[in-house]
Amino acid sequence: MTTPSRIDEILHEMEQDPELAQALRDSILGQEISMLPTAVAQNQGLIIRLMERQVELAGAVNTALEAVVSAMNQAGENTARALEAHGRRIEGVESALAELREEGQRTRESLGQVLTDVKQLRSDMTETKADVKQVQSDVAETKADVKQLQSDVRRIDGRLDRGFGTNYEAKVAQNVRSILGQQAGVRSSRVLKGPSLRTDPDFDRQVESAEACGAITADESDELLLLDLIVSGTRTGTPERVYAGIEVSITANDDDVNRAADRAEILRKVTGGPVMAAVIAARMEAPQRELAARREVAVAVHPE
Repeated sequence: MTTPSRIDEILHEMEQDPELAQALRDSILGQEISMLPTAVAQNQGLIIRLMERQVELAGAVNTALEAVVSAMNQAGENTARALEAHGRRIEGVESALAELREEGQRTRESLGQVLTDVKQLRSDMTETKADVKQVQSDVAETKADVKQLQSDVRRIDGRLDRGFGTNYEAKVAQNVRSILGQQAGVRSSRVLKGPSLRTDPDFDRQVESAEACGAITADESDELLLLDLIVSGTRTGTPERVYAGIEVSITANDDDVNRAADRAEILRKVTGGPVMAAVIAARMEAPQRELAARREVAVAVHPE
């Protein structure tokens, strides 16, 4: 057949003449079709580059995904650790709360005990106050009893002194000159008033005159004449006359000292001259000696 033979010739010529082949292609297929291999080749390059880019992007995506996964894993680990730590903190808080609750319970129990103790203390204080009042009452009664006992003792002493005192006063009166001379420095003494003796008439007139002129009152006159002994004499080494108002007691007490001082002051108003207050006793304790010194009362001791 001639046609195929011709086609073979054309094909052979196209192979030998590229320009002819291109011209035939353009003539037969058109320019666009003829450029298709070039475009395909270009597209293939673009596709290859796109594929390469896709591979790169896939790598980047994989890298990013790996980073995300790593970050998520790290975050998960961190979250797990944070949750664990938070759990421990919660456990610590719960433990602390439990301890606080226990401590609160102990505190409430302690407060309850304290309140009970306070109530008991108040009750005890009330009872103690009552006891104190009772003790104070007992003390007051005891003081009253002591005062009564002291009064009874003084009465007994007075009775004893009165029982034995008369003889003692007479004994002192008999020896008063020597007693005053030796212990008080009063010489040439004369008894103006004493037990079992009438008061010296001259001294009586002095007392009456002092009362009449208002130097002493009637009560003071009576008080003066209650002195156990009134003696006049002179002090050693001087002619000056002195009067002595003397209380006599077997056992001297505060009353003896005070009476001697007070009555000697009345004696001074009567005589207008020097006066000495004195106590003559068989016994005198230190407190009475101190009182006598404070009240300027001379003390002389004469045995029973």
